[in-house]
Amino acid sequence: MGITFNISYTPNAEKDCFNPSFPIIHIKTDAKYNAWLHIIRADCSDKELQEFIDGDIKLNYPFYTLEQDFYDSPLWYYTLFSKPLSYWIGHVYAIKIDHERKTIKVIDGIKLGFKLSYFPIKPQMILPSPLSLEDWQEDWTIFKEELKGYTTN
Repeated sequence: MGITFNISYTPNAEKDCFNPSFPIIHIKTDAKYNAWLHIIRADCSDKELQEFIDGDIKLNYPFYTLEQDFYDSPLWYYTLFSKPLSYWIGHVYAIKIDHERKTIKVIDGIKLGFKLSYFPIKPQMILPSPLSLEDWQEDWTIFKEELKGYTTN
């Protein structure tokens, strides 16, 4: 790992955006990869949303996207006195997948997210930071359930 990502973000989207006040992130890299994997962890009451792979249902595999760039703009509904969670953390990986050999090579990863508390009222962005090989190994235990037969190298 250790590839350079070009990251741009907005800590709080404008009021007229579809996700007002939540962070928006855009990640690019010149590294050779062909997919993005994204896992989410949150402390919400819905068990299915506490840890899940954020993927595009139109794809045959649990990829967030096969596009060159990664974009994310989470949205949760909340009020001043009703917060559905206090944190939402995503781990995003640029990967090189070989369907013939059934191998996945992680290129690099970024941690991102937000915190939601009573004060300040708006979501507070968790600044993007690099992920480690240990993070990937932990996240792979989740991904491999959806990528049966694939190995990582």
